[in-house]
Amino acid sequence: MFVACPEDKMIYSLYLDQELNGTQKKKFEQHTQNCKKCQKELEALKLLQQQTQKSFQLFHYYSQNGCQSQKILTKILGLSKEKIPQS
Repeated sequence: MFVACPEDKMIYSLYLDQELNGTQKKKFEQHTQNCKKCQKELEALKLLQQQTQKSFQLFHYYSQNGCQSQKILTKILGLSKEKIPQS
């Protein structure tokens, strides 16, 4: 288990992208189960990742259906109004 919070914040991205090896993943999950600060950080990044995926899906959908860029931007910017937890 991580004794302290990881100094390299890249580990959150590696975890979300499923790029950690089995041992690293297990240690990170054990740490985040017991650390509220890291749980909060991870949840914020998960939400950001989900919003980014939604934005790309909307862009792809509207660009395939001949919509103008202004409509695409309006939909994408509308997603940014969802609450993102603060670290």
